Amino acid sequence: MYEQNVSKIGLLPEPLPEKLAQFYTFVYSILEDFQNIAKPEFALNGSDLKVFLEELLGIFREAIKLAEEIKTLIKP
Repeated sequence: MYEQNVSKIGLLPEPLPEKLAQFYTFVYSILEDFQNIAKPEFALNGSDLKVFLEELLGIFREAIKLAEEIKTLIKP
């Protein structure tokens, strides 16, 4: 849905276009990380795995924070 309508994102009032683009960037990054985790050659362990998962958690938190901001900007 986002990709089909991204050309119209500039029609939204500021700062929604920027925040929506950031949100979807985070979401696509999360999806890409999960796709990498699902690959048989994914082989992180120990401290490398911990760092990877902490970074992934940070992206989740940023996405949730942006979603909350977006929610407050959208008028019913």
